[in-house]
Amino acid sequence: MATNSVGVRELKNQAPRLVQRAERGEEFVITRHGKVAAVLGPPVLAPGKTSGRPRLEEWESERRAFERFRARFPARLRGRFVAIRGGLVIDSDREASVLFERVARSKGRRPFFIGRVGDAEPIVDMPGFSIE
Repeated sequence: MATNSVGVRELKNQAPRLVQRAERGEEFVITRHGKVAAVLGPPVLAPGKTSGRPRLEEWESERRAFERFRARFPARLRGRFVAIRGGLVIDSDREASVLFERVARSKGRRPFFIGRVGDAEPIVDMPGFSIE
């Protein structure tokens, strides 16, 4: 599965269409000034709910594994993105998009989850200003 990359401006202009595509399983890396700001992907189901879609359910299982491990990740992974597959950390990187491409290319089409270890980086959207 390839990652689609869109800028914040494109997201604002085409949000309904991009959300519909994400609902069908596509994933988009949202960039702002060339840096990853967010990821738009398939909807996350509430615990105990099933979609009747095995790939989505497998992805949700990986997301839950990430949440279970959140407080127990080693300090060396703090501030990095980790890829979870089969309930285990299989790779990590400082850049989510780089990690996604590497894992998708090497691990085939089975679902995996990528999450950031530690506190989320703050995103400040101030029209006319850029904070680096």
